[in-house]
Amino acid sequence: MTLINRYLLLTLTLLSLFLLQGCSPHPGAGSWLPAENSDAPFSEITVDFNGRVEIFVPQREGHIYRCFWAGIDSNTLKFDCISADDETLKPQYTFRVTERGVAELLEANKSMGHYVHNKDQSRYAKDPSSAD
Repeated sequence: MTLINRYLLLTLTLLSLFLLQGCSPHPGAGSWLPAENSDAPFSEITVDFNGRVEIFVPQREGHIYRCFWAGIDSNTLKFDCISADDETLKPQYTFRVTERGVAELLEANKSMGHYVHNKDQSRYAKDPSSAD
């Protein structure tokens, strides 16, 4: 193998590893429920890997807000939302995941409650009684 081929192979390998790293999910992805003793106003926050978020409130079947998220850093997301009831309401939230795995939702730097990752299921989880 020539020296040029070795450098080419090494470059392609490193590039592949770099690109694969970019495909890992953000720690904020998944279903989030209010933490115990939190004054969180929302009953569930569902953060999809594809850049979408749905925010739910108690006593309502569908979402109250639909959002798009963008990563601010490795632990923080920014949500740009629109209300399901009034399209002129467009709140923006910051969703920060701590090292302990607890997320804080902020609006204009004011805490809106803490959330814990619901690893078992979400509003859209498969019905456990259904066959695979």
